[in-house]
Amino acid sequence: MTLGKRVLNRLALLVLAAIGVAVAVTATWPIASGGAPMPLIVPVEDAWRATGLAPVTWAWIAAGALAVFVVIALAIILTRPVRHVRAAVDDGRIVIDDGVIAGLLEAALADVPDVLSVSTVTERRRRQRVVRARIQVRPRADLALLQRRVASAVADTDRRLGLPIPLVVQLTGGLRSTFAHERRVA
Repeated sequence: MTLGKRVLNRLALLVLAAIGVAVAVTATWPIASGGAPMPLIVPVEDAWRATGLAPVTWAWIAAGALAVFVVIALAIILTRPVRHVRAAVDDGRIVIDDGVIAGLLEAALADVPDVLSVSTVTERRRRQRVVRARIQVRPRADLALLQRRVASAVADTDRRLGLPIPLVVQLTGGLRSTFAHERRVA
């Protein structure tokens, strides 16, 4: 997520939170004040009546504004390019699913006791396919050893496929790794 999209996301959440707080305050005002009118509503009502428009007209204006908002939101959602694809490689002759890459990485890392799971997702970035591999590891894992083993697994995967795959590796922990049992070898 780019910085601009993150800022827009946070601003949208802030606006939605402010609207939610305003609705909650408006709903609880009669109970909290014992039935007294809201001090901020009276000037708004006076300005509304001073315009001379009927309440039905205001309702149509609000409905039109909401309709414009919905159309803009749908246009943004429907015109966004598809970023997730299933095939890591698709050159017209060969199609390699991202599950194959996950399987190859998982097989190469099978003897590493700190690796719990491997999952992959292929995304389209600037007209190029990039495979993001998420490797979930145990807490307090030896990261130097993991880094060497993951680099070896990626090189082995490229060698087995016969072509280099643009790959981003993310080592993660999490709740599952906290409660995972030790792997026992017979």
